[in-house]
Amino acid sequence: MHPWERDARMARKALDEGPQTYGLLIELACTRSSDELLGARKAYQSLYSESIEEDVTSRVEGIER
Repeated sequence: MHPWERDARMARKALDEGPQTYGLLIELACTRSSDELLGARKAYQSLYSESIEEDVTSRVEGIER
């Protein structure tokens, strides 16, 4: 699996599992380069036909958003 696809799948899993796993989203955002984030964003869109930004906005509540 390509690293971008792996990151996209991990982000989706974190969103599905809820607040206890949001740290993974923060870790991905802080440890990846701009190019890697863009690649993961495109992979997420391709895999799930949804925008990761819109998923975060609709699923994450409170200060974590």
